[in-house]
Amino acid sequence: MGSPKDARQVTGNGTEPEFGIAPHKAIAPDKDAGRERRIELSDRQKECLSRIASGQTSSEIAKAIGLSPRTVDHYVADACRKLGVRRRVQAIVKATALDLF
Repeated sequence: MGSPKDARQVTGNGTEPEFGIAPHKAIAPDKDAGRERRIELSDRQKECLSRIASGQTSSEIAKAIGLSPRTVDHYVADACRKLGVRRRVQAIVKATALDLF
């Protein structure tokens, strides 16, 4: 893949994201409203995305943290929604670019 800087280049308009108070509270442009919006991922959402980025499946993640695979999928889907993307890989690229995990 590439470095997080490479991920930033493919996810946005070429500008660096601004960071909020904590690393997991990034501010990203809101394309619809022309303003910035705060993106906050829960600890579980960040953990699931991090494990997916390392190559684990939903079933493997579920077994490791004591959840059902469906619950893991729910956390990932919510993270995708918050990040404004449709696919897991897009969520990982965007979360990495925004330094969310």
